[in-house]
Amino acid sequence: MALSWAGFSDTDMDRSVQAFFRLNWAATPHQLISAFTLFDGLSSCFVFASDTGDIGLWATGRVPVRNSIKSSLYARNGQLSKHDWRGFYPPEGNPHILNPKSGFISACSGKLNPDPQAFHGIGSTVPSTSQALRAYRLTQGIVRRVGRVSKEHLKSLQEDVGDLFAGEIVEHLVGVVNKYKGVYYEMESEEFKVLGRMCNMMMRWTGEVRKDSKYALIYSMWYKEVYESLLDKQLAHQERKIVMEIALSLIHICR
Repeated sequence: MALSWAGFSDTDMDRSVQAFFRLNWAATPHQLISAFTLFDGLSSCFVFASDTGDIGLWATGRVPVRNSIKSSLYARNGQLSKHDWRGFYPPEGNPHILNPKSGFISACSGKLNPDPQAFHGIGSTVPSTSQALRAYRLTQGIVRRVGRVSKEHLKSLQEDVGDLFAGEIVEHLVGVVNKYKGVYYEMESEEFKVLGRMCNMMMRWTGEVRKDSKYALIYSMWYKEVYESLLDKQLAHQERKIVMEIALSLIHICR
């Protein structure tokens, strides 16, 4: 498969090298921004801070104009003219932030542009992750408590092992098991009792995915097996039974 890339268009006019040169000599945020707009083929996300207290984020790279925002989600048939690019958006319109009111910028695996009407919709189709949301909340809490983020705070953010999504999906899986275990197993059966113990144990989990956590191990294997099983169309209608059978197969980990 061959795909179009902004870096292949007018390669003799690519100004990325010039942009790097200007970045090395930039002395103000505005000079940095001027350099960012020169990147043509390099799509990246730069964050910066100055000794005068300015902070900012800028997404670089030329973004082609398509017939719709959703056209960027999938590969299209290049033989059809309706899929041709219609030029490029001005680089000044790429997603960017400068000195936000929140006092900080969080760009950890998250959506750069939550508003599809802003910045020509660039970056609005990229889903955010639970890690991005957790990083934002932790940073927001630090700023509210002490007013600024220190190196120690950054270290704690990098070492954070909390998983918001894990907490949500475990609550769902446990809910399925608790609701339907009596449908598939007798109340006095060993399977029924084992499932009850596992549900009680997993609901005590804080969602921290540490390497020595048996809860995290059970969650990782449980979610992986359930997800892969549900991808099979022939098994999708058996979700409840699948969730419980996989739970039973993993209970030995916590014994």
